[in-house]
Amino acid sequence: MINMQKLDLSNNNKITDNGIMEMINMQKLDLSNNNKITDNGIIEMINMQKLDLSNNNKITDNGIMEMINMKKLNLSNNNNITNNGIIGMIYMKKLNLSNNDNITNNGIMGMIYMYKLNLYNNIKITN
Repeated sequence: MINMQKLDLSNNNKITDNGIMEMINMQKLDLSNNNKITDNGIIEMINMQKLDLSNNNKITDNGIMEMINMKKLNLSNNNNITNNGIIGMIYMKKLNLSNNDNITNNGIMGMIYMYKLNLYNNIKITN
């Protein structure tokens, strides 16, 4: 399964980092509502293009910083991700920051390809 490109692990509390660590070619990954996957499980997946980290409190900036090819990212209800985690993702097209209190204007300013941005209930994003 080292060449797997798409995986949905949402709402799965039995999968751990060990189960996905070797999937370095992963492009699309859904880790929403998953409380066992951490940065260690995804840190080598630098080809990631689409990632759902909504409602996941064990993934931090360190886990996603090198994923500079990211195009679609869901960080809703994940306050462990800050500007530092997304600042290099200039190719971002779709970003969900709803209910995320740690992302500010500075984190998204360089994303010139952005065409869909969800800022629902995000108090640090301004004009």
